[in-house]
Amino acid sequence: MSKETKKPTGAGTNATATSKTEKKAKAEAKAASRPKPKGRIATELSRQGGAIACTVLLVLLSAVALAVPGWGVPLGTLLGGGNQVTLTATKSDGSEVSADELASARANLQKRADALFEKGVSVKQTGDDALSVRVPASDDAATVASSIAGAGKVELVRVDAIGDADALAQIQAGTTNVRLKDGTYTAFASSDNITDSRVVSGTSSARSSSMVYAVGITLDSAAAKQLADITAELSSSYGRIAVVVDGTVVTAPQVSQKIEGGQVTFSGGFTRSQAYALAAEISAGPIRVTLAASNPEPLSSGLSGQALPAAIAAAVVLALLAGLVCSRLFGRAGWVAALSVIVTLVLQLGAFAVLAQFGYVILGTYELAAVVVCELVSIVSSGFAAARYASERRGGSSVRKAQQEACDHAIGRIALVEAVLCVVAIVCAFVAPGVWRELSWALSAGLLADLVSMPLVKAPMLRVLTAADAEAGVAAAGVSLDAGASADEE
Repeated sequence: MSKETKKPTGAGTNATATSKTEKKAKAEAKAASRPKPKGRIATELSRQGGAIACTVLLVLLSAVALAVPGWGVPLGTLLGGGNQVTLTATKSDGSEVSADELASARANLQKRADALFEKGVSVKQTGDDALSVRVPASDDAATVASSIAGAGKVELVRVDAIGDADALAQIQAGTTNVRLKDGTYTAFASSDNITDSRVVSGTSSARSSSMVYAVGITLDSAAAKQLADITAELSSSYGRIAVVVDGTVVTAPQVSQKIEGGQVTFSGGFTRSQAYALAAEISAGPIRVTLAASNPEPLSSGLSGQALPAAIAAAVVLALLAGLVCSRLFGRAGWVAALSVIVTLVLQLGAFAVLAQFGYVILGTYELAAVVVCELVSIVSSGFAAARYASERRGGSSVRKAQQEACDHAIGRIALVEAVLCVVAIVCAFVAPGVWRELSWALSAGLLADLVSMPLVKAPMLRVLTAADAEAGVAAAGVSLDAGASADEE
């Protein structure tokens, strides 16, 4: 005898339906009680208010430094134009200047230009016997050209051995820039014996803050021995040694003691620019041709007067592209790259404005290269943080945990790497020669700007931009609402 299956009564069916309805109503009420995406974003914005305020303040200070008269960043010839001086090369024997001789002269002049205190000076060949010295508008082209166009022959001479009576009388009276007649003196050391030159600066006295500049040179062993012997002899009578540059006595200090080691430092009342120019001539060595300078002529630039707007427009385009690409790859977090690019650029230009006051940078070719490099570094570091966030979300992590991994761990590791690179760049800025020093200052400014943006822009804005992910139907990295929301509540 088969058993009949007892079907549920109508009352039981209604009770079950009512129970499901009540559970659904409770779930909807619970969902309605959760903060909406806008509420979460507003809450996160208030949490990050301090960082955002600091960012706005730094951006405003950078803008002021760029806009205030007397500050800003001087423009190189590429962006701001300037002036050029044509140097015509000749030889003392009347023969034609060969291509190799002109190329050697150009290389020597560029080496001198790179070692000048003035930045952005370049030398180009413009003819079979002509070179062009191109100087930014912020500097005097005629002065710069004359400072590097000399023969660059440096000699050390005993004053008591000079045969020009008139010149000798002027030197003993303390006159500087005295021209010596050819054949009236014999040098015991010359440019061929100099192995190194440098600018030395210091205060004029313990009670004065005014700076004085001198030039130091290092002699090879043979010349160092002669210097030691001669100074030992002259020290008893306080004799003088003349420093002669291209036949002109720039200074003739008294000798009070024996000088050993071949290290000589001399000062002739040099300005900062004069000291750097003289050290540059000595370091580069003499030029074997004679150079006659023309009057300065204007040098135009296609971006003259529009350089800063063009740089800002390029940065905005780059920021938008970076944001679009990163957002496609990593969701909302990817827009951190766009914000970071703009803030880093403004802070870097602000740092340039400060460094320009000390003559360290000019917005020229090397600085533009540094800007591009640092903006790419900023994009990569932002993308790395956004990728870490997206990876954590795909792995099922809550929004809060994913933010923590991206902000604390990913950005922290990037900051450590950039800090090391920034320290290296700063060290190079103090020890590297010529344009490498200029490039190092520009890179250190950009890396420092990106480091500052990490706790003030990247981490806070990543938290703000991803705050809505906990309530989104599909999280930015592809995690469902139920998984993300439930994990956030735990």
